[in-house]
Amino acid sequence: MKRQENSYTCREVRSALILLAALCMILTLLPAEAGASESAGYRFGTADIHSTQWPGETYRDSYYYTDDWFLEKPEKRNDSLALVSMQLAAAAVTGNTKGAGCTFLKGLGFTKTGISKHFNSKDPDDSCFTWGKKTITSGGTSYTLVAVVIQSYAFDSTTKKKGWVQNFAVNGESTEGEHAAFSLAAEKVIDEIMNLGGSGPVRYWIMGQSRGGAVANLLAKKLPEKQRSAAGGIYAYTFESPATVDKKSAGDSARYGYIHNYLCNDDLVTMVPPWGMTRYGVQHALRTKKTDNKLQQELERLGLNEEKCSTLTPSDLTGELAGNVVTRLLQRIPSRKEYSARQTDTFTDQNGQVITVSYTWQEKLCRLMGVLFGGNFGSVDTDTLTDRLGELYPAAEALAKGVKNNTDSDFWTAACICSRFLPVVVPGLDLTDEDLYVLLKLFGSNLVDPEYQPEGDEYTDTMSYLSPTVILVAAKDSLLLSHQFETVIARLKTLAPEPALENIAVTIPEPAAGDSRSTAPKALEKAIRKTGIPA
Repeated sequence: MKRQENSYTCREVRSALILLAALCMILTLLPAEAGASESAGYRFGTADIHSTQWPGETYRDSYYYTDDWFLEKPEKRNDSLALVSMQLAAAAVTGNTKGAGCTFLKGLGFTKTGISKHFNSKDPDDSCFTWGKKTITSGGTSYTLVAVVIQSYAFDSTTKKKGWVQNFAVNGESTEGEHAAFSLAAEKVIDEIMNLGGSGPVRYWIMGQSRGGAVANLLAKKLPEKQRSAAGGIYAYTFESPATVDKKSAGDSARYGYIHNYLCNDDLVTMVPPWGMTRYGVQHALRTKKTDNKLQQELERLGLNEEKCSTLTPSDLTGELAGNVVTRLLQRIPSRKEYSARQTDTFTDQNGQVITVSYTWQEKLCRLMGVLFGGNFGSVDTDTLTDRLGELYPAAEALAKGVKNNTDSDFWTAACICSRFLPVVVPGLDLTDEDLYVLLKLFGSNLVDPEYQPEGDEYTDTMSYLSPTVILVAAKDSLLLSHQFETVIARLKTLAPEPALENIAVTIPEPAAGDSRSTAPKALEKAIRKTGIPA
């Protein structure tokens, strides 16, 4: 605190300190819409964020923020801005203007907030976002600050389906340059976002996680190309984003140094699409020894119990397992060009019938995503799966032969058996023999052990053939742990702790002549209320 001319009694000072402690405790209990307060340019508060590890659950998380960040060069890495960007991405997951996303933006001082018109759209090429607007001033110049939170996570099946199909629609007419679906999604919202910025001086704050991060990455690259006034005023932060562009088109990372991509090296999502694809801008390592060491501590501060914290702690083997999955896929699809190239397989099945299957890997994977996330089938009947697992023995044996010898007829045999078996354990699952043939041919090396020698017990042999599948199923959560909202936020909090108390000045005006010294505690209370100092 700044030293004052007046001196106070010990009793008054003690009372003031007690008041300070009480106020600090109270401030941490207030919600974002009521608890946000300012200090030396900072706002402190709490906001509701959603869980992706436990869908349907929310957390009340603390944040800090200042408009001053947008008066610095956007190329400067700002872990504090990254943290609040990720917190916003975890809040803005619905199309409700009274939801956590818009409420959070209001707590940050955005005077106007809203959602894009695309939340209720069934257009498979669009994207949804939550936005906020405010005016900031520097050096006599006023800027419109536009916050854009691109959505990825969703509750409804329509939005989920759109997003997952977009993830796999890598190629359009070209097999080079930008990821086709992500690029189109960015282009379809860019005019709406530019209208928010208006024609005057503008700053854009763009953010997103996962697919939302990919669209944000491309949006940030395209904005200055279409709106010259945006050049030099874009602050883009993405998290665990898939790749968005080939390396040749991405060029020098410094050219788009205002785009900051935070990535964990064990997240399977960040490894695809493969084929040497990357992202515009600069990459920042999010999983480090430092963020690993403090992960559980930060998860506990987020409100998770010990069991949940341990569930969210990734293994050192996770990155290796994810890398093996991608390596095996590359053995089947070695180039981006082959991913969308039309191919025709002709072979003879077990009955002597000639079978012809024409497909592209891309169209079949997009169809699979549409089926899995379209929400038109029932849940897995695990009891039936366990009781009838032996029926899959011929399929597992045929798939192992197909992987070992690369024989299309064996992949087809396995697919036909699975197409009869799967509807029994997953009612309403709409996958044809051809769908399953292509999918087993693509993923088979990740699902079976082709070197296993059967022992004569159908149940045991089935489990042994499918041991890689068992490992993948057991590790499926681990493969995505670094992708979850919770772990990304926890790691960022290690990189960007709250501003230290000693760095915040509290000035108490000197009482006017004749005022009682009893006004000192009231002056202190007023000053503390202005700071919003967190406990």
